[in-house]
Amino acid sequence: MQNAVNVSGSPHKNKLFFGLYLLFLLLNVIFHEPWRDEFHSWNIARLSDSLSELFANKAYEGHPGLWYLLCWGLTRFTSAPEGLAAMHAVIVGTASWLFFRHAPFSLLTRMMILLGYFPLYEYGTLARNYAILILLLWGYCALRKQGGSFWKQLLLLSLMLFTQIYGVLLAVALFAEWFWENRKQARPKMLLASLAFLVAFLLAYLDIKPPDDVTAHARWYSDFSWESISYALSTLWDAFLPMPQLQFHFWNTNFLQGENEQTILTIKAIGGIAIWLGLAFGLLRSHKSRLLFLLGSLAFLAFAFAKFHGYMRHHGHVLLLFVAVLWLEKQSDKIAFRSWQRVGLYALLGMHLLAGIYASVRDWRDTFTPVKEVARYIQLLEKQQPHDLWIADPDYLIEPIGAILRHPLYFPKQEKLAYFPQWDRDWGYISPEEVLLKAQLAAAREPVLLLLGYEMKVRPDPAYELKLLKRWGPGIEASERFWLYELRKSHGGF
Repeated sequence: MQNAVNVSGSPHKNKLFFGLYLLFLLLNVIFHEPWRDEFHSWNIARLSDSLSELFANKAYEGHPGLWYLLCWGLTRFTSAPEGLAAMHAVIVGTASWLFFRHAPFSLLTRMMILLGYFPLYEYGTLARNYAILILLLWGYCALRKQGGSFWKQLLLLSLMLFTQIYGVLLAVALFAEWFWENRKQARPKMLLASLAFLVAFLLAYLDIKPPDDVTAHARWYSDFSWESISYALSTLWDAFLPMPQLQFHFWNTNFLQGENEQTILTIKAIGGIAIWLGLAFGLLRSHKSRLLFLLGSLAFLAFAFAKFHGYMRHHGHVLLLFVAVLWLEKQSDKIAFRSWQRVGLYALLGMHLLAGIYASVRDWRDTFTPVKEVARYIQLLEKQQPHDLWIADPDYLIEPIGAILRHPLYFPKQEKLAYFPQWDRDWGYISPEEVLLKAQLAAAREPVLLLLGYEMKVRPDPAYELKLLKRWGPGIEASERFWLYELRKSHGGF
């Protein structure tokens, strides 16, 4: 691979291939049904009347505020969920254009990366805060390649801190490399830059840090058994070989599976380390690049081990780190890879390409989540016979339905009417028996709807009648299944 100036090809060919990529991305956005994680941040932003209320509402989320600010700004103009998908598509399209225009890789390599599993599907299709990190990351790499402004580079690194926790880890690793590259700058200038980044880091920390009574992902782990270590190391395998299982519930799966879970984890851990070493010593040339790749990867692994293992979308940040390191190393390197290096790289990118196309086609054909179908059914039902109280459990699963229909939900565990759950001390699991008991208390006055993520196998008291109206799912995400019941006083009750 040569410098981008030498491999850019004809402008017409570049426009054609990038146009094909945008068409693929647009199809993904059109056919994808947003799931609960996508609705959640948009819902918080939609229901916040001011910036202070926005930050209060997101206090338990464990995410910095940049994505919420973008969603909040969007919801001042439109409250339609489709607006979120459109905004996300613009962010992804802009980030992809920066990569396609400035990355110092061949046309084939750039297309394979953009159409790979993580950039195309996990970060390109699902509307989450990962896209703004990629936009800032590619923008930073492009600025570095062009010798852009010292302070603009620092600004982009600082903004990465406010995207998500993996953005914090990535920004810190890149800042260390950036500081080393600029160490010959005037000392007052570097001291000021370091202070500015430190202030941004502290602000991001305060933004991320939830209140003390947070319940979701509150624990830290320190079990240094091989089981825990291999579990964390297996994330490298998922980052480099994200081929899913060829099944309906493909999302968050890996083609390597077996009955003995620990054996699979050991294979993935050893295999992931082997691929990591192959990339570090086979494709990266400088000790500085290898050190950056090592330190950044170790930060991700430490977080996976001690705090949150995560899912495929979280593990893919190791791949983003590798592409960024390779880009930064090649910003002035015009030497093409040797044949065996190209074969190895294209084999790896080929797996990502196949996974990205497979995931996209499956999402075109199948339903990721049936929440919109549920919402349409309830909307028709409520026109015929309105129910004032909608009881929802689990709260995080049912939230999108209330968001679509602009109707508050009653969360029985927290005993409150709300549009979204808050992960405070009152949040947690509640048994179906408790849900039904609280629903009966409400149904003593008037019939209520029960929107559940499970089949209610508990029978109500004889004085009440529980009627199943309809069930949906599952979607591609296996947990996206819904049961709708009506609970009312029995005609024969007292």
